[in-house]
Amino acid sequence: MHYLALACDYDGTLAKDGTVSQQTITALEQVVASGRKLLLITGRLLQDLQQVFSRLDLFAYVVAENGALLYQPASSTETLRDYSRWFREVIKDDDLAREVESIEKDAQLTPRESRARIRSAIEQRYTLPS
Repeated sequence: MHYLALACDYDGTLAKDGTVSQQTITALEQVVASGRKLLLITGRLLQDLQQVFSRLDLFAYVVAENGALLYQPASSTETLRDYSRWFREVIKDDDLAREVESIEKDAQLTPRESRARIRSAIEQRYTLPS
C-alpha cells in the first residue's frame, strides 16, 4: 500500500516530555524526502507550539488548537474555523454568535487578533467577576 501523507500528534507521539528527539526529526525529514506530506495535529495553541518546536517547516499543514486553526508553515497562513456557527448551533448563544461573526468578517484583523477578540467576547459572557 502506498501512503501519501502521515498525520501525527505532537504530545506523547512526536514529543516525549515536550521535546522532539533528533532521531524523530531525522525520521520526519526522511518522510518528506520520500515525497510524502506530513500533517501535525495537536490540541496546543499555535503560538505555544512554535515556541517549543522549531521544525514546523517539515509539515505541510498543522491542525492546532483542537482543530480550531489550520496553519500552513510554508506560507505562514493561518485559517480559523467558523466559530460563530459553533456558538449558534452547539452552545445555543445567538448573541455571542452574532458578535463573533462580526469579528470573523473583519478583514483588517489578523487571525491572532481575531482569536484574541473572540476569547475576550467569551470571557465577558462566561467568566464570573473575581
